[in-house]
Amino acid sequence: MRSLQITIFAILLACLWAAPAPADTYTTVDGKACTCKKHEPGTFASKDSVWSGNREKSYTPYLKFAKTEFPKAAKAVPTFDTIYFDLDKSNLRPASVAVLNEVFAYMDTHPKAKILIEGHCCDWGTDAYNMKLGQRRADAAKTYLVDKGIVPARIKTISYGERRPAYPNKGPKRPLNRRDELKIRIVKPMQ
Repeated sequence: MRSLQITIFAILLACLWAAPAPADTYTTVDGKACTCKKHEPGTFASKDSVWSGNREKSYTPYLKFAKTEFPKAAKAVPTFDTIYFDLDKSNLRPASVAVLNEVFAYMDTHPKAKILIEGHCCDWGTDAYNMKLGQRRADAAKTYLVDKGIVPARIKTISYGERRPAYPNKGPKRPLNRRDELKIRIVKPMQ
């Protein structure tokens, strides 16, 4: 497997420096036509594949070539800004509403997307109190999205209270621990 990856990488590098060649159409092993450019004897490249075969022994445009597919780039899952809260509050700020509107727009156009909303707190108050406050913060964001039309089953909430601070709680960045983090994941259908 490693040698195949190295071979593909070497072919790609050669393709980058090779002069453009005229395109030809060849028949692949699975019977499909491919328009490729020749880069070296027996090797052809299309935009997403490297085709290899024995072109030197025959000049017919209907040769059988083996296809080596490049891995498709995964679609990027968006990241959204963190939502911040005031001390001992779970009310959404105007900036938080703007972030949640972006989340709604994404989820509305991507029906397979689900979201995890993590509620966090600074260390002011007891651990039990902060766990409940973190849950209220996560629930506030969920309620906003559900009210806009997102199905509740697509939204999961969890509270970490003060257990996962983004910054030390004994400094000027302590208020940045009063937050919701929004994590999108795409659910792939079962094959």
